[in-house]
Amino acid sequence: MFWEFNPATSHTPKPRSVVSKIRLATNKPGQGSKTSEHPTSDHQDIDVERLILNHFFEAFVDVSLDKLEVAKHIVQPIVNAIFEHMQTPQKPSEPRVVGEGPLKSGSVEEQLKVLHPDEFDYMFPIEMPHGVSLDFSFCHQISDFPRESYGFGMIAVQTVLGDSQDRFLKSFVEGKFLQADQMKNWFKGKTQKGIDHFNANKHTILRSTAMSSVNPVHCDITAIKLSEIGAGVCLTIKYKDASFSVDLIPSVKVEARGDMYLIPKPCKKEIWAGDKQVKRNSLWRLSFSMYEMKLMNILTQSLPSSCHTDSLKIVKALRDLDVDNNPSSQLSSVLTSYHLKSMLLQILLSDLRRAPSCLKDKWSRACLADRIKELLEVAQSSARSKELHHVFLCNDLKTLSLNNSDLHSLLGVPDWAVPRNDLGHVNLFSENFIDPNSLDQISARIKDIQEQWLNVIYRHVSPLSMKIMS
Repeated sequence: MFWEFNPATSHTPKPRSVVSKIRLATNKPGQGSKTSEHPTSDHQDIDVERLILNHFFEAFVDVSLDKLEVAKHIVQPIVNAIFEHMQTPQKPSEPRVVGEGPLKSGSVEEQLKVLHPDEFDYMFPIEMPHGVSLDFSFCHQISDFPRESYGFGMIAVQTVLGDSQDRFLKSFVEGKFLQADQMKNWFKGKTQKGIDHFNANKHTILRSTAMSSVNPVHCDITAIKLSEIGAGVCLTIKYKDASFSVDLIPSVKVEARGDMYLIPKPCKKEIWAGDKQVKRNSLWRLSFSMYEMKLMNILTQSLPSSCHTDSLKIVKALRDLDVDNNPSSQLSSVLTSYHLKSMLLQILLSDLRRAPSCLKDKWSRACLADRIKELLEVAQSSARSKELHHVFLCNDLKTLSLNNSDLHSLLGVPDWAVPRNDLGHVNLFSENFIDPNSLDQISARIKDIQEQWLNVIYRHVSPLSMKIMS
């Protein structure tokens, strides 16, 4: 038997016979059918809210490992080819890309991708040419720098005498500091040459990779376009009817040991150290991305049956889909996955501090709806107050224990990367990180979703039919 229903107006019948599962199906014109199946029994009332939520997650939000693997087979050979081409011998006055391969980061690597497997993130480690040494300093270590500058650092350059070193200084350095924009411009040019190399040799390159398992006859990549983004470049890869966005970020490793990097993502406003103005182009953003992935993995391993990643995925999907109902939505365009992940980590770490013994019960699968509501509440209040704490640029991890060890030690975050105890938190919603004017609209949009969140989800999955199967 099939029913079409609306959670606000329809009564869902209680099954009269033995029931093994319920099948839900969404059939939108031109989009095919999206189905999900949910076990139940005739001894249970049908929980419509949970059914719609689980259908939304399984049929729309979650990206299967199979789909991710197909997307990786398309994207990875291109990124690897560009990376390897950028490692070919450079001019003595140029930086060079180093390492065995690009560093994977972002939602795909964290298994937090939603809706479509169409966005990838990589960091390309960069080293300076022979004869150039770097001296790092960080705003949170310098007394004259204001708190809003924390999370940024500067890279002073020292060289030995030589023509190639002089050319490097003229191209990349101003006032002894390595300039972020110049590094981004160089990286953009090298990436374009890597794309040109791939286009000229793609059949040879792809024959030697797993790409052949996707298309054994020929390559259906029709175009690779390059554009600038805040910290690097973005490749738009066209493959058959699909499109993939791939962010490539040049990064400078701070220490040989550890995983701290500086990336050329600028401050959004000028910084003053006392009465002296610091050039924005001399400031580089500290990247904790490797440690963020490690922290998420540690928490996931400690909470194996938790719904914390599912709740984050659903809120991310609601954010992404908001533009369908509100084309000018800044919730979709400004509030990033990094912001939402930081909010989730704040909740988890707060729970770990206050009631560690209750973590597993609070975050069980049965509590998914409540955890989504909590994450939406934190997102709305953070946007309203224009306050979101950086998880790592504080001493909280040193005071939190998991598996009889503090999280700071478990993660191996360098001590120098964390401000002193008395310096408080760094605000990710300050003017240095985000346009604060957009936060008012974001707060209002989240409040609208909070007030009718199930109906919002239902609009995304309708028209919806249900079949009770014995």
